[in-house]
Amino acid sequence: LVAEDVAAQLEKRGSFRRAIKRTLDQVMEAGVHGVKIQVSGRLGGAEMSR
Repeated sequence: LVAEDVAAQLEKRGSFRRAIKRTLDQVMEAGVHGVKIQVSGRLGGAEMSR
């Protein structure tokens, strides 16, 4: 569910840093003690991958 939310935000060409931060905040508010989010590839059509 979390991965689908991040993927949807990235597909809308949103900022990947903002998408990760927003998702992290939502997950932590839900009572989770820790989470790891990893994003890779050519985000936003950039020439270099992140």
